[in-house]
Amino acid sequence: MIAAINEVQKDGRRYFLVLCGLPNLQLNVKKARSYSERMFNSIEVGNLNDQDARLAIEKPLEGSSYSFEKRLVDALYEDTEGYPYFIQFYGKEIISNVQKTKTAHSDYERIKPLLIKQLDETFFDPRFELASHEEEEILCMMSRFNSGNVPFEFVKRNRPRAQVAKGLSRLERKGMVYNYKRGIYRFSLPMFRNYLKRKCA
Repeated sequence: MIAAINEVQKDGRRYFLVLCGLPNLQLNVKKARSYSERMFNSIEVGNLNDQDARLAIEKPLEGSSYSFEKRLVDALYEDTEGYPYFIQFYGKEIISNVQKTKTAHSDYERIKPLLIKQLDETFFDPRFELASHEEEEILCMMSRFNSGNVPFEFVKRNRPRAQVAKGLSRLERKGMVYNYKRGIYRFSLPMFRNYLKRKCA
């Protein structure tokens, strides 16, 4: 695909290719074509800041009969870490499950376990199930590290280096982790670490 776009652009045709994906997308594109970094401008789209996240929660409610208490908006921003997909998911599920036009923080707390269960079953479980038993152990070990930047040495512990390196490489191909920089790995999926803490407990 990248080669075809390159040929079309050399021909003077005005086509643009927009690629969106997880943090390892740029690395995969570079692997596909070594010259790809000259073809694309890289824009990182992550989680929303406090102000934008609150706007994403409150703006869609304007003009409707629904409203969220301020404490609920605060809790949603904290629980979703400002990631748009999770803001949409939580907002939709709150309205569907609470069935009140004015939703309070206490209403959210009451159904929160149900929302987490739904998110696990529909979003995280299908991805986790792609991992082999050995890869699951690596993911669980990564979730125990106290920050998002997980050193290879922490994951390796008492296991053979080559075996762990191969496991991490397979997890990269499955889109669950990526090599952030030499010897440091991160989860590709937002909030995946919290899910793994629940799953691996």
